[in-house]
Amino acid sequence: MAACCSTAIPPGAAAEKKIKDLYLGDIAKDQGVAFRALSIGKAAGLKGNEAAIEDLFPEQFYLDCVNSAFRVAIKLEDLPVDGSSMITKRVESVLKAHHNRDLDKRLILGEMLKRFDTWNTAEDLPKGTAKAVEKLFAAINRAFAPAETQAS
Repeated sequence: MAACCSTAIPPGAAAEKKIKDLYLGDIAKDQGVAFRALSIGKAAGLKGNEAAIEDLFPEQFYLDCVNSAFRVAIKLEDLPVDGSSMITKRVESVLKAHHNRDLDKRLILGEMLKRFDTWNTAEDLPKGTAKAVEKLFAAINRAFAPAETQAS
């Protein structure tokens, strides 16, 4: 187990390996099915060393939701550029260092849901979001396609 996380493999690959080693690999093998894991960032064509669902949206969109939820005025240039590429981790470091606050994803989700409710079509999404989501779903569809479809 320690070898999984102490090596220099990217965090997403380490998580995939850990999940496979601890849980799904044996279950899939026992049931005679394939184990599938996708990296959100890689599947959606995102840049960076890590990614989560929040990273499907432009950084400014997420930051606007954070600022509204926490009543702060964090700017993109305030976010660290070293370390994780995940927007949540970068925002959290600023919240802790400059506002003595922990990141509460529930507050941010509330702001996001308010904005989601105003969208009616894909054109209403923040720029770049639809393209990233389309790539992600295409990767999911490929990964979970029946074996005969994957072979062709």
